Amino acid sequence: MIFPWKKDPSLLAEAKHLGSSLYENQAIFMFGFQVGKLYEYIELEHLHLYFRPPNQFPDAVLFRDDTSEALNIEFETVSKNFERHRDEAEKCDLIVCYLHQEEWKNPVPVYEVTSGKLYPRKG
Repeated sequence: MIFPWKKDPSLLAEAKHLGSSLYENQAIFMFGFQVGKLYEYIELEHLHLYFRPPNQFPDAVLFRDDTSEALNIEFETVSKNFERHRDEAEKCDLIVCYLHQEEWKNPVPVYEVTSGKLYPRKG
């Protein structure tokens, strides 16, 4: 499918302005692309990402229907933002973030989408 691209100066200016900020949705978007690369040996039809309603924790469940395995995932812009969930950390299996602060003692594993690195639990 080819998108109906257009040259709109005001839209380009807005895109550049938005590009200077980080949002949790960027981590979600990049994770979607990377799951296909990480699990190329699994047919993508077997992987499903289900989002919980807003304000529920963790954000989503990644489910493999070919093995009946699942992960509770919390998306964060920056990994340390997970601190606000520290008292519920045991409910989460993986933090997916745009940027990980390696000095932070993460209570669950962290997957950083910008580097493709998986960091083990530290704290």
